[in-house]
Amino acid sequence: MDVLRDAAGGGAKHQGLLIRYKELRFIARFLVVAMLMRRAEAVDHLVARLRSLVQESKSAYPE
Repeated sequence: MDVLRDAAGGGAKHQGLLIRYKELRFIARFLVVAMLMRRAEAVDHLVARLRSLVQESKSAYPE
């Protein structure tokens, strides 16, 4: 198992980055659906959530 983890870049920071990436994609997908369905309130909420996640990601993973 350690070999696989090391080959994939392993470590807690890498895992955290992958989880954050999945969360950002999840929010982005729902944002697109909300825009297509013309759900203005949901769009506003999702944009705010996406913006905060991006800011958190920039500070946590400054690459």
